[in-house]
This record gives sequence, C-alpha cells and structure tokens, in this order.
Amino acid sequence: MIIAIIINMLFTKAASVYSLKQTQLVNIPKNISTIYPSLIFSKLFSSGNIWKDGFIIGLLATLETLLCVEAIDKLDKHNRVTPVNRN
Repeated sequence: MIIAIIINMLFTKAASVYSLKQTQLVNIPKNISTIYPSLIFSKLFSSGNIWKDGFIIGLLATLETLLCVEAIDKLDKHNRVTPVNRN
C-alpha cells in the first residue's frame, strides 16, 4: 500500500495520465474529532448478534477448509495426505 501511495504521488507530480483523479482518492478530514465517533466500537461489540455471527462465520470457514482438504487429498494421484493439524 505504501508503494502504491508513492507511485501515485510520483504520477501526480509528473502530471501523468495514469495518476488518480481527485474523485478517486479518499479524503481524510484534518480534524480527528469528526471521525472519532465512528471509531467507537463498544456498542457494536456489546450486542450478542455480532458474537453469534462471528462464531458462525468462523465455524463455516473451518468446515470449508476441512472439506477442501479432503477433496484435494482425493484428487491427488500420489495419495499424499495433507496435515490438517498444522499451526
């Protein structure tokens, strides 16, 4: 991301056709107090729905990974087994 910012700055200084237009850039306000209320997550995490949804997404991602490992192991011509208990 840092490299992309530097490249955009170089293209902008060179007035290249490849530089981003002002409408394509993210405008961050100079006063942090205007964006501070949106950074408070206490109300979001205090509700039970976010934890339930996060648990379900984690469970589904785990099941999908294990099913993909099983499918790939069955497709392998050399009958190699993927270790599923790897950290």
